[in-house]
Amino acid sequence: MPHLKTWNTTPTAHLLNSTSNLDAQSAARTLGAADAALGGHRNAIEASSASLSKLLQEWQGQGERFDEIDKMLGKAFEQITRDIQTSVAALTGGVKQLRAEIDPAIDTMRLVVDQAEKFIPESGKGR
Repeated sequence: MPHLKTWNTTPTAHLLNSTSNLDAQSAARTLGAADAALGGHRNAIEASSASLSKLLQEWQGQGERFDEIDKMLGKAFEQITRDIQTSVAALTGGVKQLRAEIDPAIDTMRLVVDQAEKFIPESGKGR
């Protein structure tokens, strides 16, 4: 069996071990920095999400308020319509009553005028 030369691997192993430790530490620092950066973004996203949720709740409340206002306006317009209809009906009734009372008087006046015309002397006839 040939004699193999054995290498002293301790410095190489130590170098590889040191390099691996440096790489692991560098990776850990990079991950830490990434985690911190992402954590900041995560916090910003969570804050934005909370703000949007609050805004959505306020908008829903506004919609409910507008629905209530719409119902109140609807009732008010219905009441106004009823009041106008009542007023128009009262005016129409008043006009009918007035005509019923005045028309006979006008008819009587017309008869008096027609009869009075018969007694108006004719002027200028035969001149």
